[in-house]
Amino acid sequence: MLALIDFQRSRNGLRKARKRRMLAPSTPPETMASITKREIVSELSEQTGVIQATVADLVDAFIDLVGKKLAEGNDVTFRTFGTFEVRVSKSKIGRNPNVPGSQVRIPDRCTVKFKPGRELKQAVAALPPEKITTPA
Repeated sequence: MLALIDFQRSRNGLRKARKRRMLAPSTPPETMASITKREIVSELSEQTGVIQATVADLVDAFIDLVGKKLAEGNDVTFRTFGTFEVRVSKSKIGRNPNVPGSQVRIPDRCTVKFKPGRELKQAVAALPPEKITTPA
């Protein structure tokens, strides 16, 4: 009887393991992934030979400076890469889906738009579409 219970457990364990493998998300190795700031810092550190802590401080300072200039209303341009532009989104009427018939006025607001440069556009256009995965 004990042997039968062990056999049942091992069979159920195998089934669960197979099921987990089938349900586990599998991403083909050729698909693109999101790159984090940490990965960029690590790669820059390897390329330049500067320690990661210094590179991380520089990247943080760069991001803070770009954010500060955009918050002041300035556009930030990097030739060949692109431009971050401050734009004004016009006011519009919004609706609450939970309360049909109610309308809410959404006022004008400033937003940031990124306009890629020519070289970046060309580099991205050269990517094969099957490598790009869209978020679900």
